[in-house]
Amino acid sequence: MGTSSFTFRQRSVDNIKLPRSGRMEYRDELCPGLELRVSFTGVKVYYALIFANGRQKRVKIGDARGMRLADARRMVWELKAAADERSVLPTIAEPAYPILFSALTGSYVRSLEMRGMSSWSYVRGNLNNPHLVDFGSRRAATITKPEIVAALDEIGADTGLHSAKNVLRHLRPMFKWGVGRGDVPVNPCDGIPSPTADNIRDRTLSNPEMRAIYIATRQLSGSLGHKVRMLFHTAARLGEVADMKRSEIIGDTWVIPGARTKNGRDHHVPLTSAALADLRSLPDNGPDAFIFSTTAGKRPSSDYTKLKAKLQDLSGTKGWNFHDIRRTVRTKLAELGVPEEVAERVLNHTPEKLVRTYNRHRYRGEIRDALEKWGRHLAEIVGEQNQATAPVEVRRVTMRIEDAWVEAA
Repeated sequence: MGTSSFTFRQRSVDNIKLPRSGRMEYRDELCPGLELRVSFTGVKVYYALIFANGRQKRVKIGDARGMRLADARRMVWELKAAADERSVLPTIAEPAYPILFSALTGSYVRSLEMRGMSSWSYVRGNLNNPHLVDFGSRRAATITKPEIVAALDEIGADTGLHSAKNVLRHLRPMFKWGVGRGDVPVNPCDGIPSPTADNIRDRTLSNPEMRAIYIATRQLSGSLGHKVRMLFHTAARLGEVADMKRSEIIGDTWVIPGARTKNGRDHHVPLTSAALADLRSLPDNGPDAFIFSTTAGKRPSSDYTKLKAKLQDLSGTKGWNFHDIRRTVRTKLAELGVPEEVAERVLNHTPEKLVRTYNRHRYRGEIRDALEKWGRHLAEIVGEQNQATAPVEVRRVTMRIEDAWVEAA
């Protein structure tokens, strides 16, 4: 067991490195008396070190995975104010199940990774669905079945029932795992039927609908319109675009790390002049900041139900969801004569095992040609041809990229 001191930050506490064995003690330089104990199992507990009855005592404040740093500091100050040579320390009553939903998901995903499950990043992506973001700061034990059903309904309406089914497929075992560990009392997903559809969704946008929606995005505030237009420019998944960071933009290419893609491999997305112009018109809050954010890059913007409703109202369209944009771009690529193997790689779909075993070509140039061809066609549809053909200066960066296919989860 070791002890060290530094100025606590919420992010540093959340991401603090676990000891290889035993436990470590950390003391907050900003709030003397606040101690954080971290064990190799991932347990993190706040304690208050104060003097009472002539000697120093350690009082447990609560589980750091379910408590904000600001609240822990406040409790230390209150305990210090109440304690003197004759006082008896008050007992801190902490919730029976303090762990936050975000901490539960993080612990669950880490357990999958430690067990060698290859699809852990895909599981994490589903558990970090934008429609679950409001659960993150709440105690996992307070989340109810009706709230989960409502979230699944929103996911189904925005990105399709298949997406909702995948989220539930990972939520259910995560809560079951939490029940087994004693982190939550019950599994709120028990009894929730899996979202199903009678038919595979085949909705695509017509040219007039695309034009109306695209033009309507320019009436949205902040980066919301830019985010929707990026779906049109790149054919990427909504979650991939929503979590885009400046550090992922390499010259005129967006490199989505494998930890954020469905098949677990990096995806290189060439950016057209229109896409680059949109990105450059947004504030640069640093390499690790989220580009599409209402909090100066601290968190990605969400609430897609309201965003879709606003766009449908402004554009006079209805009956579509954001995933339909991706399907529409894929359909348009076929109409433009883009070969099947290239169009599928634009969407980062993994080829069949036999194909990826013998065909090692990455199609980077062909993907760029396909997206530039689509970009020109999109500009014609929405009436912004000048934007599509405007020259753009880019900084070229040479990178060594692993050239191996990764098995899809």
